[in-house]
Amino acid sequence: MASAGSRADEQAFKCSICLSVFEKPVSLPCGHNFCLECITNYWGFSNPHVQCPVCRRMFATRPMLHVNTLIAEMTEKTKGTVPEESPGTVKQAGTVVLCSVCTGAKVKALKSCLQCVTSYCETHLEPHETVSTLKKHKLINPVKNLAHKICNIHGGYLELFCFADQEFVCEACRNRDHKTHKLVTLEEAVQMIKTQLEKEKMQEALAKMETTVMTGVRMLCDPDLKEKQRHAVDVTLDPDTANPYLKVSADGKQVTHGAKNRNLSDTPGRFDQVFNVLAKDGFSSGMFYYEVQVKDKTHWILGVVNQSIKRKGDLQLSPKIGYWTICLKKGLQYTVNTSPATNLDVRKKVHRVGVFMDYKEGQVSFYDVDARVNIFSFSGCNFTEQLFPFFSPCPNDGIKNSAPLVISPVKYNS
Repeated sequence: MASAGSRADEQAFKCSICLSVFEKPVSLPCGHNFCLECITNYWGFSNPHVQCPVCRRMFATRPMLHVNTLIAEMTEKTKGTVPEESPGTVKQAGTVVLCSVCTGAKVKALKSCLQCVTSYCETHLEPHETVSTLKKHKLINPVKNLAHKICNIHGGYLELFCFADQEFVCEACRNRDHKTHKLVTLEEAVQMIKTQLEKEKMQEALAKMETTVMTGVRMLCDPDLKEKQRHAVDVTLDPDTANPYLKVSADGKQVTHGAKNRNLSDTPGRFDQVFNVLAKDGFSSGMFYYEVQVKDKTHWILGVVNQSIKRKGDLQLSPKIGYWTICLKKGLQYTVNTSPATNLDVRKKVHRVGVFMDYKEGQVSFYDVDARVNIFSFSGCNFTEQLFPFFSPCPNDGIKNSAPLVISPVKYNS
């Protein structure tokens, strides 16, 4: 049975996708680590826009993946720190170091010899305890892949880690090339990595808590929605920007996703792959407000966008490239497309969304009109071009999401 210490070590080096100890761990630019195969499969092979499964940070291009040698070595060290079990134990789950000499069913190694570069069970270790020349060999606790843990220069065990050069070294290396460098034992390095990972998890938890608290504060303290409704404007959809699968009503007030491509001309302003449509008129100053009915829908996206956004190909939604949007996914999760995306704690289903924009102040706010509360606000935005109301009814999903997005008249009570 594994000790509490070994279980803690393995927990610190587990992939958050497969929940197993890392195999070929790779690091993303955001600092999170995953098995190479896990993150490759998670991203798939066709979508160029990828994100971290943990912090949800989006990457405009797929990062180059290289094995994190420090995490890999620490993982191997963790796998080797397995407590005592009775002889005859067969290797399980890659955590037990087996005797290199046993034939047939191999049993657990008791020690590894640095000179022989071999791991021995209790029976095959006996010569090292009785033969005088073998008694001089250095024995260590059993380690997997022992040959990779021997210094190529001095032949010593790589039992120290150098922070200056980010590499493992032996005692002879310490005395020659690393005299002024900070060195720690493998056990200390494991503990430091564990502490770092725990701090990252704590920071993520605090960030999520802060988002939830700030959302609640905004919902309680936002000024009266009536003040925003004073700036209501007449918004009409522009069919010349609509994806060919979208149906825009004759009055320009409704949009739905259809089952067939309408084979419309592929003009420069038309979205060709994603199911989006813009309003006819944009705004480059002042304040404006409008409302959209989203009742009976399970998936939608609303907001404002820069006039210069891409219209062709698959698109990433982020303020960095001119999108300030909110969406509902799977009928349950409300998300704002910050960078990375932020999930909102909205517990009551929203039927009408109010969208308010203050160009000068750099603010875009979303409201639950019926509850008369603020859902989320982008603030401190730097608007430099014309902004257009943005709509996506998203795919029908059979009939689950067939209801239209409807631009509703604003009922303002003075």
